[in-house]
Amino acid sequence: EKSCYFEMDFTVPEEATVYEAVQKFAAYDVGCLVTTDANGDISGVISERDYVSKIALLGRKSKETKVKEISTKTSNLMVAHPEDSVDDCMQKMLSKDIRHLPLIDEE
Repeated sequence: EKSCYFEMDFTVPEEATVYEAVQKFAAYDVGCLVTTDANGDISGVISERDYVSKIALLGRKSKETKVKEISTKTSNLMVAHPEDSVDDCMQKMLSKDIRHLPLIDEE
């Protein structure tokens, strides 16, 4: 049985504004979204922490800043796979001091 979250789109285009990402954080009550490039491929993640440290504290405007300017890029992105154990995921998160671990299903 699938969860009620199965149909929700937890992505945001990297060309969207940070304001649009923040609106989605609030609408879905989440603290992180996967960012996608023009082809729909994963390009990174953006979190509430990115907003606070790279927009709010620096006095930047969320409506004038693109998601890609503040997101964590795929080259630095840690992900989980369906076959990973909870312990594997915790180790990944602790080793990189991260709070969010996107789940990637290769299928």
